[in-house]
Amino acid sequence: MGTFSQFIETHWRHVLLWVSVGIVGYFLLFFGMRTLVPGFSANEIATQGSATSLTAIWHDPLNAPYKLALWVPFKLGHHSVLWTRALSASIAFLSGLLFYFILQALFSRRIALFGVVLFVISAGFLHAGRLGTPLIMQLFGVLVLMSLLPLYLTIQGRIWPLYVGVAVIGGLLYVPGMPWFIIISGLIMAKRIIKAYRKLSLKHRVLLVALATALIAPLVWGVIRTPSMALTLLGLPASLPGLQSIGQNASDLVRSLFWSATGPAEIMLVGAPLFTIAEIALLAVGLIMLTRDIRLKSNLFLIGSTILIALLIVAGGSMTYVALTPLLYLCMASGIFYLLREWLKVFPVNPLANTVGTMLVFLLVLSASLFHFRAYFIAWPHSDGVAKTFVHPQPASYDTVPGNTANDVKF
Repeated sequence: MGTFSQFIETHWRHVLLWVSVGIVGYFLLFFGMRTLVPGFSANEIATQGSATSLTAIWHDPLNAPYKLALWVPFKLGHHSVLWTRALSASIAFLSGLLFYFILQALFSRRIALFGVVLFVISAGFLHAGRLGTPLIMQLFGVLVLMSLLPLYLTIQGRIWPLYVGVAVIGGLLYVPGMPWFIIISGLIMAKRIIKAYRKLSLKHRVLLVALATALIAPLVWGVIRTPSMALTLLGLPASLPGLQSIGQNASDLVRSLFWSATGPAEIMLVGAPLFTIAEIALLAVGLIMLTRDIRLKSNLFLIGSTILIALLIVAGGSMTYVALTPLLYLCMASGIFYLLREWLKVFPVNPLANTVGTMLVFLLVLSASLFHFRAYFIAWPHSDGVAKTFVHPQPASYDTVPGNTANDVKF
């Protein structure tokens, strides 16, 4: 007891911080998970059905890491479809932490705080994080790849990060669209990867190759068995789209981001923009700043990945605007950094001006966050699209065993 009290006295700030983060994460991602919408969507039901057995996952290995995590509670007798939403919310919580880590590595704690608040109350984050489908993996995968370089620089010289990196990349290969970003990351970090690999002993080289082979073997076998799976894995459409279709997809993407969302209602509030005017302004400033320093590896990955995702969405493949969300909000964080930096250049030693500049950015972030909070938790649940989409009850085959309350999930 004395040791615990001493720990609290020494680290009370960190304890308070993590408790606060946990409370905020609970209310944003888990609270009202069952009651916010009237039922489940068809995609949520299908997601649960695809993870009921290891055989089902083997035959359809796309998003296998997500399905395996979902299979565990199902195997233990917890059959509620709510577990799909709980899993997505947990991954979203980790995504928020990764986003903060990336911003802190790139800028500062102040920029990281402003940026993560914008991000975790954004439309893309909330819709993907509270929906019981693997859609959140697109957002999470992009952030994981972006965090690998600063993480490697922090703990370089050790062997185990290489094993973790291979395992993570092997898992992300199963997420539609992610192979492209793994290739981009590999090209950007090629020199560091080759240098680290050359320093390894023969034993570790063999073990890393064996680990990578074991991880991707089910995916390779799945593609051999079903060649069309390769197109989905690369985020490409099953057939080549026509010019009219490409033009319509491009129009829908631009309209949804900046003017009026076109759907689907499952992942956006139809009729409302995905970005506020304040966010659009920050995005424009951030993009200008990033293009000035395009040689930086982080900027190169950010801009290159943004262009690639936009092209895949326009092509009509499996990628959605959710994958764009972390990249565009990282651009906005760059915009915040640039504005504060320019403000402090004008008032370099005036503490009052420093406070005023910070408060102006705070009000900007607050206005955007309030818009998205109201749009998701108030307007979206009462929209016509939600009433038509989330209409399915718990499937009878997944129902809880009578009298076994351990199968019930309540948030």
